[in-house]
Amino acid sequence: MSTLNHQKIVNVTASVDSVHGLVLRNTGGYIYEDRANSKPSVVFRTSNMALLNALTLKLMAGNLGAVVELAFAPNMTVEGQYLLDIFVPTNSLQYLQTDQGGDTIVAPRVLSANASRPISISSFGMGSVVVEESVVLASRLVVESRGSSRVQLNVARSVSAESVDLSTTSLGSIALLANSTTTKHLSAVSAGSGSVYMGSPATKTTTKTTPVSLNATSLTAKTYGDGNVVFLDAGTCQGSDIQTSGHGSVYMHLVRCQNSNVVILGTGNTYLTTTGLLRVQDSELGTVFATGGATVTGSVMVMPPSVPVPPYVPMVEPARSPRTIRLVAKTTTARPATTLPAKSTGADASLWFGLVLGLSAVILIACIVRKVRAKRGVQMQLKAFTEASTPVATNQVVLHF
Repeated sequence: MSTLNHQKIVNVTASVDSVHGLVLRNTGGYIYEDRANSKPSVVFRTSNMALLNALTLKLMAGNLGAVVELAFAPNMTVEGQYLLDIFVPTNSLQYLQTDQGGDTIVAPRVLSANASRPISISSFGMGSVVVEESVVLASRLVVESRGSSRVQLNVARSVSAESVDLSTTSLGSIALLANSTTTKHLSAVSAGSGSVYMGSPATKTTTKTTPVSLNATSLTAKTYGDGNVVFLDAGTCQGSDIQTSGHGSVYMHLVRCQNSNVVILGTGNTYLTTTGLLRVQDSELGTVFATGGATVTGSVMVMPPSVPVPPYVPMVEPARSPRTIRLVAKTTTARPATTLPAKSTGADASLWFGLVLGLSAVILIACIVRKVRAKRGVQMQLKAFTEASTPVATNQVVLHF
């Protein structure tokens, strides 16, 4: 294994109120709580200097406040091994996005713990995301996978939010594993081959006396592809809306709801427990298996003694070790020249003159705006990062942006 004897340590020093977002464009990393500093810092170790210089840092404006973006430059060809450690103030992270990188591990006490603030975790690439927390508290919790990555939240105690939205749109899967989840509205959607799982982090046998792990006022579960929506533990809800439009099925027979509406448009099945009113619209492709003694409108089947629930195998947090990477510089292709008409007379000439004049004005204004924004951006970047007080200081190279 190569020795990581090159290092950069940087700290956000820009005059922003707070940094609540983190974007990892083409790299994974380890995100830790920093109890000492009020702004994020980064420790980057590599096996060679070229790889050390390939990492870029930006400070951007986001909907939830300032966002730090880390990415390897696309115009460099380098390879080697590295470790990327990111330290954020205690319970400060509201927005995390990973994109085409390696695995990302989020340590406890990193996510925001404020009932009036939202939390969003999104993965657009192949690397997995594992979040370790004791308590998740938010106004809205959004967890999504838009690539092939697995996103797993391990919550030791409880999740509490006004709304919880879990979705996957490709091959990736989502798993919210918590001993207790309380929300007014829960939405679980699988729009690809990946599945959405929700339940307790521990494998256990659910009985009528098992404490519920989910309390929701309303619940929405939908499948649009081959993926499933699976509730692993007992729960309660006042009303549920369920729709299957593909081969995937919805397994929520452990969640006892008062009223349920079910629409079956695909071959996927639905397993549910309803005690009040159950309305079913079935295209006669899939099957609704029900229990609970509800008044039924539509076609249902009796719940089988054993439900074939797809098992979920929890991800094990990978060992902290150097990662190998190889970057190949991207090449740009010149745009083909635009060919204009050779002649233009009369009304056509007036039209072309007006278009050219208007286009010139737009270009002039755009150039001025871009120049002003670029100047502001450069000034912000120059003041954004400086030396940090971090746990490691050997072979330190300080970045001044």
